Amino acid sequence: MNSSFVRSLLRYSIWLFTLVITANDSNAQTVTSLSPRYRLSLTQQEFFILNQVLENRVAKEDNDIDLYWKVTKEDGKTTWIVGVNDAKTLEDIRKWNTGSPIMNAGYTGADSASYATVSSSLSEKIGIALQNPYWKQVRLTGSIIQKGSRWYLRGGEGMFALKNGYPPELKNTGRPVIIYGYADSNDELEVVRYSLVPVNTIELAVMSQCPYGRNAEIALINFIDSYKGNDKPVLKLRYIFYKMDQGKSNDYTSLHGPEEVKENVVQIIIRDHYPDFFINYLKQRFYSTAAWEILAQHTGMNETQVRDIKNRLDKDSITIIQTEYAYLTNEYAIYDGSPTFIWEGRKLNELQDIPLFKEMSLSGEGCGSQ
Repeated sequence: MNSSFVRSLLRYSIWLFTLVITANDSNAQTVTSLSPRYRLSLTQQEFFILNQVLENRVAKEDNDIDLYWKVTKEDGKTTWIVGVNDAKTLEDIRKWNTGSPIMNAGYTGADSASYATVSSSLSEKIGIALQNPYWKQVRLTGSIIQKGSRWYLRGGEGMFALKNGYPPELKNTGRPVIIYGYADSNDELEVVRYSLVPVNTIELAVMSQCPYGRNAEIALINFIDSYKGNDKPVLKLRYIFYKMDQGKSNDYTSLHGPEEVKENVVQIIIRDHYPDFFINYLKQRFYSTAAWEILAQHTGMNETQVRDIKNRLDKDSITIIQTEYAYLTNEYAIYDGSPTFIWEGRKLNELQDIPLFKEMSLSGEGCGSQ
């Protein structure tokens, strides 16, 4: 592919289409766009013709054409992925391609017959894309209700009909749910997976050696310990890791280096396998920099339990890190920022946004790579 061809692509407006989900006062996420997207998987020759068609159209009409593209591997072959956000643009591209093919010296096809074949293939792929729009996967929170014969998710973002019905496991729970699926412009939701909202639960995402995260831990522990109401909140700790190389599945680190990675994993193991000792361990850690084995013994753990933690640390660290990383990034898109507060499945800007915690005093500072 010649350099002038690549440079010509930069004339187009490149738009990365995303579905933005933000928190609001109704304890739900707000969908700001539900427009369908269209995806083309093109060969180099098809992409070249698409470029020529668009370049010719821009030159004639002096209008921008919004799309995005990337080069990747699909089924072992180099493929040009092109995304368009509305059907009309895609239909126009097919019309321009069919109506006025443009021969160009840079085209890698052998002759006009080859060009016509590739052009026809491009038009066929555009037709398939138009018949198969897709939507960004969303995470919505609300309650399930029935109207007539259909089930709906009702939340702060509106009402969505569930295309594939109501998951039977959730019937009669009476609890709000988190649903992951594909929302379209007709306010219909295709459910991919679901979970119950963790009611009265505060999740705290931290780095174990972040002083602000540790301050948040001890503040919440003390608050819950002294809480006198019947609806005492539940505290769950989550741990932040950085994935260093997208090409490797086991390359993780943390802001404060390998020792923090190790301490994160130790705390996860105690949290998951020895929960009766977990809060006491966090209290010990808040005041001490001693080795984790010593702190574990101070909490009352015996030698067998300490040895088990060490064995899991040596053998299972990668799996533990991957699981924790996947939870925070997939559920809440948390990649950085200690502490980060999550109340009943909703990521918060400030802990004091929740009335229950409005009297708590925290600095608002945190640890992060940015």
